Amino acid sequence: MTRKQRRRAWGSITEAKRGKKYILRWQENTPCGRKRKTKTVYGTYREACTELDRIHVERTDDKPVPTIAQAYGTWLEPTMAAQVSAGTLAPNTRNLVTRSWANYVGPTWGSMPVDQLRPVHLQEWLLTLPAATADTALLTLRKIYGTVAGFVVLPIDPFAATVKYTMPTRKTRERSKRLYTLAEAKDILERLHGTSLEAPFIMACFGSCRSGESLGIRTDEVLPFATESTTLATVDLVRQMEQAGIEPTADGVLKTRKSIRTVVVLPDAAGRLLEIADERRAAGSEWLADRGDGLPMNRGMCNHRWKKWCEAEGVEHIPWSNLRNSWRTICEMELHMPWDLMEMLMGHSLPGVSGRHYIRPSREQVARSVCDALGINWDISQQTRR
Repeated sequence: MTRKQRRRAWGSITEAKRGKKYILRWQENTPCGRKRKTKTVYGTYREACTELDRIHVERTDDKPVPTIAQAYGTWLEPTMAAQVSAGTLAPNTRNLVTRSWANYVGPTWGSMPVDQLRPVHLQEWLLTLPAATADTALLTLRKIYGTVAGFVVLPIDPFAATVKYTMPTRKTRERSKRLYTLAEAKDILERLHGTSLEAPFIMACFGSCRSGESLGIRTDEVLPFATESTTLATVDLVRQMEQAGIEPTADGVLKTRKSIRTVVVLPDAAGRLLEIADERRAAGSEWLADRGDGLPMNRGMCNHRWKKWCEAEGVEHIPWSNLRNSWRTICEMELHMPWDLMEMLMGHSLPGVSGRHYIRPSREQVARSVCDALGINWDISQQTRR
């Protein structure tokens, strides 16, 4: 008859055959999580104790640590939520990290203890991914380990300053870089007349808006700016639509703090934008990019409708985000607007201390600057005196 298992402070020894065979059991961290290990020792009980003590010494720092999934849920998710609320992290960045975790990082690395990830294994995995996916996956893991460092001592930090990764260059598909000229943009705008895409197209291609910004505008935020020869349209941007969902972000939540700004729609489309705002209000809708039921389109719906419309009209499809690039190229190459004015209209920070802290133009100042850049006389009273 074998003896009962003898109680020990670390691990256990079970006698399988009196004085000849013993089973050692203990727990240790592995790349697959904390696992129960066993080892058979043939010899005396004293020899079994010596072997277990040796194993214990080798694993003296082998304490339970959280998995990468636990670190993500416990530390990174609350951190990102607080950063979004404080305006230091864009909601789109959080959504990008969340999708990367759910689709790639979590399924591959979630069960691994945070102290078991090795740069060589991560490098091998990154090279199996498309370039854009690998970039986002590395960003996600870097953010997770940025929170881990404050709670867990890592034997090897996979994101230490000395660790450099070779990123893949393989792309899932080549993204179109096609842009519109001013003449092409005006032609497409005319063909979009009366569709749900007309107003957001104006805001993106004639008003410098990012995709989400072009969809989150209320009709009462579209205001006229009268000049001697024409009437421009100004729009205060304070929110955006996400990729999915029916609610826009809270007011003041855009990509960056500088993204909260006044934009001026080019005169080629300003009059029509003001008409659309009046039409939406008359129909009882408060949204410029009304999807047809009184609610604004999200980015996913807009992209889908845009692609379908291009197919139906025989128009070469370009990504909706390229409309903003088109605006920038039109203003630079065809209208020759000042660089710093274009940067402000796009919501970019100007260089230097003045750009970061001092230059805060009003709606009227922005509109007048655009008029000056386009050679439009905005001073009606002065024009009358002449």
